[in-house]
Amino acid sequence: MTLPRAAMSPPGTAIMFREEVTNALDVGMAEVDTKDRVLAAAVELFATRGFDATSIRDIAKAMGMSISSIYHYFGNKEGILVALIERSSRKLMRELDRVLGLDMTALDKFELLVRTHIQLGRELNHEAKIYLVDSSELTAETREIMRKMQREVFDLYHDQLAYLQQLGIVAKEHDLRLLTLNVLGVINWPLRWYHPGRTTPFDEVLGSVVGFIMRGAVRPHYLTDRS
Repeated sequence: MTLPRAAMSPPGTAIMFREEVTNALDVGMAEVDTKDRVLAAAVELFATRGFDATSIRDIAKAMGMSISSIYHYFGNKEGILVALIERSSRKLMRELDRVLGLDMTALDKFELLVRTHIQLGRELNHEAKIYLVDSSELTAETREIMRKMQREVFDLYHDQLAYLQQLGIVAKEHDLRLLTLNVLGVINWPLRWYHPGRTTPFDEVLGSVVGFIMRGAVRPHYLTDRS
């Protein structure tokens, strides 16, 4: 008769295994925490000094870490940039997908999509500005990652505008590609100029930008019928 594997193990093996797993998990969580703190320091420096003007040495100094530790986690400065892009993109897509799952009219959903996107851009202001980095100085691999993330957002808005056009809410004469690019351009424009406390209150900016997009994309009588 073959004994169960557990019965064949020496005494204490299960306890040792559990300790090894626990230790590995602790190490993994510590690494995640360290990476998050490096990203937090990096995004502040990128936003205030610019990506090109910030060095790995600057990030290491802000963290009180060795330069070699930064390279260990991210490889190089572009590795940090890519990690920030992927993190912010995941959060954005998560929020936009949440809106798409709500039970509301297509027009109300589109407006909430725009509003949510702008609000999240404010919350992630420094991270969102990373997309404004001059990509011509980046490697082809990093540029491709950025294009892929941007394409996901573009496709999401293009699909929603195409559906609104099918419903007759968006005029047939609109070129959907150009309309999508214009909508995203307006959504992202406040990232370049909005400064809390120094300009118009954010709620006023939000209402103005959302209204501008809706009036530009939607047939007027659909907006009149909602008021």
